[in-house]
Formats: sequence, structure tokens, C-alpha cells
Amino acid sequence: MIDNGDLDANTFGIFLNPAPTAEPAGEITFGGVNTTHFAGELFEVPVVKKTCAPFFQCAALVCA
Repeated sequence: MIDNGDLDANTFGIFLNPAPTAEPAGEITFGGVNTTHFAGELFEVPVVKKTCAPFFQCAALVCA
């Protein structure tokens, strides 16, 4: 997907719904994040582990 230019960024977003019976139960967004699932700013936090999937940047974005 990256080599084809299908993604806006080399990143992904993961949403896990806190309500156990709600739909959708979760979501993964490739090439960015779905801003409808949070309020506030996102901050990049470096991942401590030295290895990472080569096609994604090694950092986590957390909502403050």
C-alpha cells in the first residue's frame, strides 16, 4: 500500500470501543487516524523496542 501511494502517511490508528456490546467493536485505520473516535490532541511517543514493522514508523500516538 505504501509503495503504491495508497496511504497518506506511514502510520495507522487503532480504536478499541470501551463499550463491550457497542458497534463497531474496534477499527484499524491505515494511513492515518480516525479523529471521530477521540477529542483533544495526539502526541507522538517513541516506541522503546528497537524493531518495528518496516512499513510503519515506530511511534505511538496517544490522546491527551
